Amino acid sequence: MIQELSNQGLFDRQFAQDICALIHREISFTNEKFLFLHNILKGLISGEIDCDRMDYLLRDSYYCGVAYGQYDMDWLISSLALAVEDGQFILTISENGVRAFEDLLLARYHMIDQVYFHKTKAGFTHYLEQAFHTGEIDFHVPTNPNEYVQLRDGVVIERLFNASKKPSSYCW
Repeated sequence: MIQELSNQGLFDRQFAQDICALIHREISFTNEKFLFLHNILKGLISGEIDCDRMDYLLRDSYYCGVAYGQYDMDWLISSLALAVEDGQFILTISENGVRAFEDLLLARYHMIDQVYFHKTKAGFTHYLEQAFHTGEIDFHVPTNPNEYVQLRDGVVIERLFNASKKPSSYCW
């Protein structure tokens, strides 16, 4: 991964390694000057209060039309701070942000319980996987990174629509 990022001219090798170190624990951080920030940045990428989780809960609840995933993201972010524990910087939440953090945890719990593991979604996922495995839908995930980033939901939906037109897909 580091080699690909640097070979494509996106980042120099050290910067690419630092990015990869935030994602994979066995890769070491190269920039000694900012080593103290490594744990903080890693937590913001993959932790209880990571940026992706904060974003997808609000976005998913909005697009699913449910109120389960709502919490005050702005208040939570404004209540984040840094502290030193055992010589390491850690991400903390001020006292006035605890409620917003609790709301985030509850939002996540309710979205998992009511949306992500809903029986309709589970059934759809099962039958979609079956359609891929049986070849009813002709689709392969591209391994080329440039083709992969161009992949959109619409491609799969269009393949589903076309498969539904085939007489072999009728249940009667």
